[in-house]
Amino acid sequence: GALFFSVMASERVVPYPFNFLFRAVMSLIRAIPALVWVLILIPLGGVSSFTATLAIAIDTVGYLGRLLTDELEEIAEGPIEGIRSVGASKPQVVSFGMLSQVFREFIAWLAFDLEHNVRVAIGLGIIGAGGLGLELNIQRRTFNYTEMMACIILILLLAGSVEVMSQRVRSYLREGDEVETEGIIAILLGTPRKIVSSVAGRRG
Repeated sequence: GALFFSVMASERVVPYPFNFLFRAVMSLIRAIPALVWVLILIPLGGVSSFTATLAIAIDTVGYLGRLLTDELEEIAEGPIEGIRSVGASKPQVVSFGMLSQVFREFIAWLAFDLEHNVRVAIGLGIIGAGGLGLELNIQRRTFNYTEMMACIILILLLAGSVEVMSQRVRSYLREGDEVETEGIIAILLGTPRKIVSSVAGRRG
């Protein structure tokens, strides 16, 4: 959905002011938080994991679509003109002339949005939409503080794992940078040292 809206919102594909309709839809989506989307969608499936998933999907279309639209506006015109000169159709121009130039950025933003959505899902679970957040809330209400702490530790591990995965994906896609070859455990253990050295370097 985000990919479709980003293409249709680009002035290179849909002329102004028609592309503004897709931009307006994405702006409307971003104006409403995911929590409110859950409340709006409750008549469809109640307060459930389905409702939360649908709310996060809609929220993702608004944010990820806008990011990809900005990327498409900054691409080079040369490849597009080259593909048009050999008689390519409009879908071929979009696929091979435009999207091929932002493939790395698309994957990087996708990894970043996945990381964001995990945190949003935990927050929605606390209000009853399922998942670890719901389990955490149940343990809190029943005063099972040991199980509650276990849920918190599991949430931290989950968020940290997604963060590491997202960072690794962006590292592999980053052009001209050295690809990290450390394992996940080494990265997690070495993160505090890197933060301290970075802060010390900036002060110096």
